[in-house]
This record gives sequence, C-alpha cells and structure tokens, in this order.
Amino acid sequence: MIKKFEELTDSQWVEISEFFDTKRKRKCNLRVVVNALLYMVRTRGQWRNLPASYPHWRAVNYYFEKWKRDGTIQRVNDALNQKDSVNAGKEGLPTLMCIDSHSVKLSPMIYKDRGIDANKKVYGRKRQLLVDFDGRIWQALVYAANLHDGVASCSILEEIKRISKRIQKIVGDADYKKTFAEKVGETGYKFECGAKPEFTRGFCANSASLGSGKKDCMDKFLYKNCQRL
Repeated sequence: MIKKFEELTDSQWVEISEFFDTKRKRKCNLRVVVNALLYMVRTRGQWRNLPASYPHWRAVNYYFEKWKRDGTIQRVNDALNQKDSVNAGKEGLPTLMCIDSHSVKLSPMIYKDRGIDANKKVYGRKRQLLVDFDGRIWQALVYAANLHDGVASCSILEEIKRISKRIQKIVGDADYKKTFAEKVGETGYKFECGAKPEFTRGFCANSASLGSGKKDCMDKFLYKNCQRL
C-alpha cells in the first residue's frame, strides 16, 4: 500500500542537508525544493501542476536537473541506503545485487526514448532497477521499451563498481544470461540466472548457492521484489 505523501521531518532533513549548499542565500528554500521533488515522485504529476505552496515548477525542475547532473541525488540515495543497511544490523555496502526491468506505458505527449516491448505488448519505456538483498534501490536506468534488457543494461555495470567493491554476484533472469552475463564476467563478478517458482511474476533466483540458511529468506525477498519491479 502506497502511503500518503508527507514532507520531510526535521530529523530527516538533518540527515540529508549536508549534501546541499544550504549556506548560500537564495530565493528558494532547498528543503522546500526537496519536498516538492518528493511530492512529484509520490503523485507522479506534471511539472506544471505542482501546487502553488511550492516554488515555481521551473525552479524546482532546475534544481532537479542540476542535482541529477552533479550526482547529488545519487549520493543522497547511496548514503541513505548504507545507513538503512547498518540500522538493519548489516554491512553498509552489499555483496549481492539483483537486476530486473519493468515496461511502462507513456503519455502520448512524450515522444523521446519510447518503443514497443514486443513480449509484453507495451508501448513506452523500460525501467531497470538494481536492488540489494533487502530491496534497496541502488541504481535505476530508463530506456525505450524496444531495447533488449541484456544489451541495454550493460551500461549499469560501471555504476556497480561505484556502489561497492564488496559486490560478488549479480542475479537476473534469462534475459540477462547472454550479453549481460558475458560483460559481468569480464568485470570480475559472478552472474547467476534466476529460476522462478510457478506462482511468481517477474524473476526469482536459484538461491541454493547462498546456503540453506539463506535460501528461504532469499526466495521471499525475490518474490517481494518481483512484485515491486
């Protein structure tokens, strides 16, 4: 169930404020800008329909593009993932990653980077997600739906190197077992092709190689995330 949108609390803002230049005087309060971006993510609305309680949509979009280009958004996401992992009693950086994509339809007004996913009969884009054992999203990649997962996802391998040196294995479904698996091997990681139970949608990994103690947990995790993806 998707929760109702809520703005950042004081403690939440303290956690991420160090990533933003808050000392400089400016017309827009950066905390309000971040809240506006979170509102857009939660409601999936149009920029021009941003409520008047937030700065003008052009200003919010300017900061979004700026933070996306200079890596601010990625650094915030990485830091929060690590903190959440430590709070869960684990290492901050993962050793295993799972990758999968989901095709989504686009508005007729959007013409850039769109295509037809012949398998799922969807005219739009694919969103590729790289998640860890507990489902934290470390990297997202968006491209036209007509591109093959295994080929288009190769560019995400450079980001895997940036995320963690502890990563040993990447799990994906049959779409990744050729081109992507070869590239994974070239970069020094291990690739495991997932085998899903009949009752699942999406992909699930054969977790026997992880050890019997982790198998049930891994199956539940992948089942949960194949619904999410």
